[in-house]
Amino acid sequence: MSDFGKNVSFWVKTQIKQEEIDCYLHDGKDFIDDNKIENLIKEAEANPPTKEEVSKSIQNRQNQGEKWAAPNWDAAGKQAGWLLSHH
Repeated sequence: MSDFGKNVSFWVKTQIKQEEIDCYLHDGKDFIDDNKIENLIKEAEANPPTKEEVSKSIQNRQNQGEKWAAPNWDAAGKQAGWLLSHH
């Protein structure tokens, strides 16, 4: 085992306290559904978005920025808002 591996193993043994983790687990599992995440990644890889879908998503994000701008900004705020909504 490399020195790095030995150091990591030592750190885990001395720092990780399972009893502090157990209270957050449900039936021994955490709240992250690893299988669901892996399946979503596989699905996304099998069905990548089209250029049109990507373009529409980018446009939607740009439009959302304009919706959330405060209506009574001073001059500096207007300039900052314009910069954020156009970049």
